[in-house]
Amino acid sequence: MPAFSDTLKPTERWDVINYLHELASAPTAIPLSALPAPSPPAATVTPSRDATSAPQGPTQPLGRIIFGPDGDKNFWVLTLPDKPERLTNFGPLDFTSSPVWSPDGRQVAFSYYQLPSANTAVPPGTDLYLMNTDGTGVHMLAAHDVPGAALQTPAWAPDSSAVYVSYRLQGASLIAGADRIDVTSGARTRVMPNAGYPSLSRDGQRLAYVRLPSPELRGETLWWSKPDGSEPHQILGLKVFDRYVNVRVAPDSQRVLFAAVGNGKRYQAPTTGGLDLLVLLGQMLDVPAAHADGSVPWDFWTINFDGSDLRRLTTLAEDLPVGAWSPDGSYVAFLGGGSFTTSQTGLGVLGVDGSGLRRLTSQAGHRGVDWAPPLPPQSEAPLPWARQSAPPGDART
Repeated sequence: MPAFSDTLKPTERWDVINYLHELASAPTAIPLSALPAPSPPAATVTPSRDATSAPQGPTQPLGRIIFGPDGDKNFWVLTLPDKPERLTNFGPLDFTSSPVWSPDGRQVAFSYYQLPSANTAVPPGTDLYLMNTDGTGVHMLAAHDVPGAALQTPAWAPDSSAVYVSYRLQGASLIAGADRIDVTSGARTRVMPNAGYPSLSRDGQRLAYVRLPSPELRGETLWWSKPDGSEPHQILGLKVFDRYVNVRVAPDSQRVLFAAVGNGKRYQAPTTGGLDLLVLLGQMLDVPAAHADGSVPWDFWTINFDGSDLRRLTTLAEDLPVGAWSPDGSYVAFLGGGSFTTSQTGLGVLGVDGSGLRRLTSQAGHRGVDWAPPLPPQSEAPLPWARQSAPPGDART
């Protein structure tokens, strides 16, 4: 809303946006059904410091983007450069999030829960589900183990044999970890305690994740290990950023994409020198500011696995966004609650160097996004669970 930037305060502009969101979700509103033809970039962000070294993609990004707008409980698929289409048909008490394509692009893993009634605000737990790419064959892969537990932010193993998830159980103290769930048996194994947002490299060699605060280290840090959790390595230490969410490894297995709160000013490129004990002590004693999800500005960054070459992709101050690489690693798609900088909302796509941002839809969303290649040939055999029943509220089988 640039025309009002000199007359309305940021909070007043967001009041207008929230009012428009209410109108969009009203029963008489026209549902999301079409994507305008590609247009010149709606906004431009500051490119990374080394834009010339980033891979240059085709003129028009290709593939399928699955995303969850806030206007309904369903997933939508945008086959570039075509129009978005609704993929699922969930009911008003269902809640779906974090859709991710399988490596072959023929399955989708996602988190799901159903409220017992319209008067209940807290779900009994969040489970992990799978479905075919046409929305059929919806079935549970793994259930929460105790009331209130949540299996969230799934990520596929490169050979599709397993799905990694964030496990969270909030009680007197937070119980969290990165877990591996076997696709054949549904067995769940704790890979890394006190961790979240796992993401596997395509070459199958590295598992990236966020290590959560602990009594010893009061802050979030970014790490990678082998897929079984062994040989952990720190990518970014304490106080570089206040918060991290939604880690994604690049298709070339060399870099990590993440959303973070902070400006990265305390980042120091790795050196061959010894450990600075005074710096480490200051980090351990420095308590990070407390923030509630969605109440602070987030932006996207990338970094090499060895902790070098930290790059800022956006200066949008997004509301809790989720990002995803394009299949060839030339672009990044994202979805969040909207930009505090530009007051724009909706599914966005930008170059991997941070340039050429454009919004493909106009509806905010907090339920995730992922990007897959074009559909495989239709001659391939259907998946074995295509005839299984859907969860309550989903009529597609």
